[in-house]
This record gives sequence, structure tokens and C-alpha cells, in this order.
Amino acid sequence: MIYYIIPARKGSKGFPGKNRKLLPLTLESIPEQDKSSTIVSTDDEFIVDILKDCGVMIHNRSESVSSDTANTRDLLLEVSKDFNMRPEDEIVMMYLTYPERSETDVKKIYQFFKDSNGCSLLCAEEANIHPYRAFYSLGDDKGKKVVENDLYRRQDYPKCFMSSYFLAIIKVEYLPLVDKNLYHPQTIFYKLPHTIDVDGENDLNNFIKRRA
Repeated sequence: MIYYIIPARKGSKGFPGKNRKLLPLTLESIPEQDKSSTIVSTDDEFIVDILKDCGVMIHNRSESVSSDTANTRDLLLEVSKDFNMRPEDEIVMMYLTYPERSETDVKKIYQFFKDSNGCSLLCAEEANIHPYRAFYSLGDDKGKKVVENDLYRRQDYPKCFMSSYFLAIIKVEYLPLVDKNLYHPQTIFYKLPHTIDVDGENDLNNFIKRRA
């Protein structure tokens, strides 16, 4: 069985009420026939109230996975336990911060996962900066290379990408094996063009203007 899980906790210091505003856009991207197997995990009574007639399931997340420092892996483990999911069940995890995601995207990425016989999937985008050019800040206007190297031509840099949580898919049996970023050495990556990841209100307003 496929479960669509949407994390939607109450707190958002940088953009108050962010998840409340983004939730309707995420619900639009879930295939209609799968709404009954959709779980919104939240500690927000406002979200619980607006979902009463939406045909989705609600997970009342515990305090331990509702803090600023909580990670998604532990949340998914809690949801899978609370809903008695089987090892062979699949979770499609949908962060709310990707308003460009469409139902077509969801179907296409899930089909890629099935065709690849994957155990877990994350998305990938071109990195904004190559790690060979990135530095740790040491203070006092000094830095240390993130990856030690002596290459100066960009053509000699190994190809790299950055992970994206536009969509994440994982079989329940692999949840205890992935790290807090939902990564496992057998994780496959679905390549995407650059997508909006809403961090602040301006990001959402710019998306709405473009969509109009």
C-alpha cells in the first residue's frame, strides 16, 4: 500500500503560519484516488480543523517529533508505527515547501521509483556551489576548505548535485536504515530542474504571482 505523508507542524519562526498557507497546494498534487491513504502529521489544531472534511487521515504527532530539532526520519517511524504499516508498504513523503509540485510530478517520480526497483528515493538538483569551492568559517576572516583539494580548473571537478526533498519515497522496512536526511547508500535520485523551496513569505508571494 502507498501512504502519502505530509509533515505539517505548527511552529515556523521565520515564516509564521507557513504550513497553514502551503497545505492546500500540497493536497492539490496528490492523485484524487489516493486522498484516502494520505496522512497529515500535525500538532496544529487549526490544520486539524480545516482537514475535517477533506477525506485525509490525521496523525497527532507527539512532542518528541514536533520540536525545531526533530527530524523527518523519526517522524516517519512514529507515523508508520501508529498506523500499523507493513514492511512492504511505501511512503511518499511530501514537504509543504514545494508549491510547484504537481500531480503529474508525483506520478512521474513514483513511476521512476518503481521502474528502478528502489528502496528509497530523494530528488536531486544542480548544486549552487561546488563543494570544492566551499569553506568552513573559522572566524577572524579565515576559513578551511570543506573538501581538501588542489584543483583550480572547474572542468576537473567531479560532478556533484545537492539533494532535494521535492519528493521522497521509502519502503517502510528501510526506515530504520536511513539517516536523518532519509539517505541510505542504496538511495536513488530523481533529477529535477531548480525548484522553489519556500523559506520565507516572499518566496510564496513570488510563486503566487507567477501562477496567476
